[in-house]
Amino acid sequence: MATIEIPQPNDRLKSIIQAVPTTCLVLFQYKQQKGMTEDWKTWAWEMLDKGFHSDALTQLAGEDLNLNPFEFSSLVDSILKDLELDLTDDNVYYQYVLYIAHQVLKGDLSSEEGFKTLCQAAIDTNYHPAFMDFYYLEDNADLMRHHHLTVIDTSCPTLWDK
Repeated sequence: MATIEIPQPNDRLKSIIQAVPTTCLVLFQYKQQKGMTEDWKTWAWEMLDKGFHSDALTQLAGEDLNLNPFEFSSLVDSILKDLELDLTDDNVYYQYVLYIAHQVLKGDLSSEEGFKTLCQAAIDTNYHPAFMDFYYLEDNADLMRHHHLTVIDTSCPTLWDK
């Protein structure tokens, strides 16, 4: 059985994720160039609550959800700089996989929802390797469901046929 190699986050990212796990979610959204959401506001408040203070975080916590995408991007860039986070590598994607897995294990997401989320992430990231095992499993599950139905419909007599 193959295992997924998950790169370790740098110490700074690791400490932030441990303090505020939703960091994985918002950084994934940012890498996907999604705009301001309620997740970002909640994250900013959680970060402030955990002692990560910066003017940009305070501003983000108070921003309206209709924040201009350019202003949002600039604000997040300032936050990342203040937090000394570098998102140039793909580590955010692997951390997002772990975040979703933890959500399933905690019962915040069903296993089906978690699986579908990671399958969709494969598509949304143009098939990034962090998500491909989930995508392949989904593809294989679809084939098995289709094949199973075909076998039942065409070659398996039922008890009612006698």
